[in-house]
Amino acid sequence: MRLITFLLLFVAPVLFSQGQPWDARTPIVQWSSDDTVSVQKWDVLEITLRGPKGGNPFRDVQFSAAFTHQKTTIVNGFYDGRGVYKIRFMPQSEGIWRFETTSDEKNLDGVVGHFFCVAPDSLNHGPVDVHDTFHFAYRDGTLFWPVGTTLYAWAHQPEEKIRETLQSLAAAPFNKVRMKVFPMHYIYNRNEPDYYPFPRNRKGENDFSEFNVEFYQHFEQCILNLQSLGIQADVILFDPYDRWGYAEMTREQDDFYLQYTVARLAAFRNVWWTIGNEYDLMLTKSPEDWDRFFRIVYENDPYGHLRSILNGNRFYDHSLPWVTHVTVQSTDFSRLRGWLEMYQKPVIYEMVHYEGNLIPSWGRISAEEMVNRIWKGVVRGGYVTHGETIKDPNHEWIWWSTGGPLLGASPERIAFLKEILQEAPSGLRYMDEHVGGIAGEYYLYYFGEQKVTSWAFELPGYREYSVDIIDAWNMTTTPLDTAYGEAFSLDLPGRPYTAIRIRKNRLVFPEEPVQIVSNGNLFLNRMVVQLQHRHHEAIYYTLDGTPPTRQADRYASPIIMEGDTTVLKAISYGHDGRPSKMVSRTFFKANPLPAHQLDKVKNGIQYQFYFGLWEVLPDFTDLRAGTAGTAKNISLDVREQNDAFGLVFAGYIAVPLTDVYTFTTLSDDGSKVYLDDQLVVNNDGQHMPQRQSGQIGLQAGYHKIRVEFFEAGGGEELKVYWACSVIDEEEIPAKALFLEK
Repeated sequence: MRLITFLLLFVAPVLFSQGQPWDARTPIVQWSSDDTVSVQKWDVLEITLRGPKGGNPFRDVQFSAAFTHQKTTIVNGFYDGRGVYKIRFMPQSEGIWRFETTSDEKNLDGVVGHFFCVAPDSLNHGPVDVHDTFHFAYRDGTLFWPVGTTLYAWAHQPEEKIRETLQSLAAAPFNKVRMKVFPMHYIYNRNEPDYYPFPRNRKGENDFSEFNVEFYQHFEQCILNLQSLGIQADVILFDPYDRWGYAEMTREQDDFYLQYTVARLAAFRNVWWTIGNEYDLMLTKSPEDWDRFFRIVYENDPYGHLRSILNGNRFYDHSLPWVTHVTVQSTDFSRLRGWLEMYQKPVIYEMVHYEGNLIPSWGRISAEEMVNRIWKGVVRGGYVTHGETIKDPNHEWIWWSTGGPLLGASPERIAFLKEILQEAPSGLRYMDEHVGGIAGEYYLYYFGEQKVTSWAFELPGYREYSVDIIDAWNMTTTPLDTAYGEAFSLDLPGRPYTAIRIRKNRLVFPEEPVQIVSNGNLFLNRMVVQLQHRHHEAIYYTLDGTPPTRQADRYASPIIMEGDTTVLKAISYGHDGRPSKMVSRTFFKANPLPAHQLDKVKNGIQYQFYFGLWEVLPDFTDLRAGTAGTAKNISLDVREQNDAFGLVFAGYIAVPLTDVYTFTTLSDDGSKVYLDDQLVVNNDGQHMPQRQSGQIGLQAGYHKIRVEFFEAGGGEELKVYWACSVIDEEEIPAKALFLEK
């Protein structure tokens, strides 16, 4: 390799910010053929090989490698210019890894080697994943609280401005940055970038058949600088604010760009993927395009980085499996609970307007309101991203777009909130509009603009609690000297932005109850039941309905239920001899319902549509249907209108084997499910989307199924699931529904 090439490829990125806190350690280790190469878990092994320069190596050369340790991972390579080809790999388990390359070019094919993956250092926690349904954690289990900020085009600014931004970030509380791959065209961001992702001629025409490797090397260095600061890079792949032609690429160009970008960036542990920013404003892209973009990223990223998409005016379907978390542009926090329940995923409010002084309303909220909105989202179980749009006559840059100095008053108050959150035992769950927490363990109340002078609390009993009064704006925490029980009232300062933190100190007699862990209460032949207690090993139980004492059987291994009816009761004793509350559960052996004998069947299910407004499901047999017909599956696609209606689906369901089946509805509003005229699921009433389940034993064959549903107003949803010992929970497929001919 010539010296100049070596300097451009390897030395220049390191010198970019040498000696600064954002250059603490490079995570990229170059592979060599000796036996001494070691890489930290979740760092990057980079294989660099020489290959052809002629033609178009970006398109013409196929290059990948299979990495093996316990399992095999296939990783795509990429062309890095000047005849250099690279593969980057992030090992996720310690030990000896072996690899072999595959290519249609002789020089790149069949290269074999190995390296050692060693334990990560104390600052390396791995990528961030979804944790506990609604929250996030690093891959080593360390909790991650997203405290994000928006820096759309910071990576497209002059080098001195990038250094200034990194200096600001090093002193700020933010651990996630939203940043765009493509440069941004907007009224407050009109400068030309130093680098473009594709080669451009003097007329400004893009050559979309190749990539500008200098752009990607620069962009990667920005991501690695963030990683050294402990910051996640939320990489925005598509964006409508464009004057260079990137928002109007063809389908082939879009896919080519995604595959190359993922191949280059996926091995960096701090990468998140935002597929589109205000995606629905890109009018040249169809819903099918966005689905395809998700699939390309999902299929080409072997490490499973987080994936989301942000709305402008219209929501994407966040329930799709390739969406890991929900990101929204909204200031309506009253909808947060519904989104959490609907999608069963974390929710991040990425755009809630910005602290600033711009003319548009989205760019001129006060620092108080910025902090207020972040607190509101957090206590309701979500996350909120900061943004700053302060235009200062002494600075030509605006943080939200270009970075530079932070001028607002909200970041230090966000840092104060971050410290509070990091002391919480886990992510907060929604309780009501003023409070989130972990029931019986931890509560964080926040009253926003309200000047509350007193508040009454009713908490789970048998606990002693400590209380802190928090001023979210003035950043003070005042502990109260008194220990509190399950019900008490507090006199409060009567100031806006007041919060209250309540933490459990200890349990007070009796102890917490034993947890009974089982797959429902109904079983076919036998059921395995486990007993658990978070603090104790001394658990005693009975199976004849009598209260357990220390003379009862002591729990040592899972309990096997086989009788027709078994009443399990359990209790535990603390180290000081205090007993817990007794818990009880009754288990039943199923008597599977016999199947129906049908001579001729066809796929489908009958439906009847009713017009009407109800608070609970009516008796549909007393009503006259507005329309009727045959559907392929149980779906609201057959509805005639969106509000004030009812639906009844009736037919047969083909049960593959004799077993206990769990049926579940997710509905808004009410729903019921009957099997062979027996009520199995009751999810009735007006409500937000919610799940209810029931179990029943069925013999293999055909069984009558009837699903009733009504919608009063607002949103509407109906999904019906089934599961058994050989079927993981899924929506009842069309192939399982039948009509008698």
